[in-house]
Amino acid sequence: NGDLVKDRRIIANEFNKYFASVAHNLNKNALRPENLPISPIPDFSTYISTRVNDSLFFEPCSSLEIEHIINELENGKASDIPVRVLKSCNSIINPHLTKYYNKFIDLGIFPNILKVGHITPPKIFYMKTNMDFVVTIQLLML
Repeated sequence: NGDLVKDRRIIANEFNKYFASVAHNLNKNALRPENLPISPIPDFSTYISTRVNDSLFFEPCSSLEIEHIINELENGKASDIPVRVLKSCNSIINPHLTKYYNKFIDLGIFPNILKVGHITPPKIFYMKTNMDFVVTIQLLML
């Protein structure tokens, strides 16, 4: 009805109702036989013409490059390790980060722990009752 809702419990319940009903609403019409066209599934090669080996190219980095990246981080940004701590111990951790980064490139691996991301909703000061639009931010662990 266009009213501004500030009660967190009401906002959370409305989000819950919306997301809990998405699959039901999508499946309501799709489960009718006339809405289920059956066609043969094409072979994956229809979409992917040729295989490309070595499609990502990483170059070894230097300690100066890592030092510059750490110094360019903005203080006060969200991270598992505070940016000020990273900057203050830059000279200590820099050689180790450089060594491990270059070793991972040489081995062609990317550690699973670096693939983890945290999904965090942005801080919202107010929200209308219309739940058509939701924004999320993914914070990658470093």
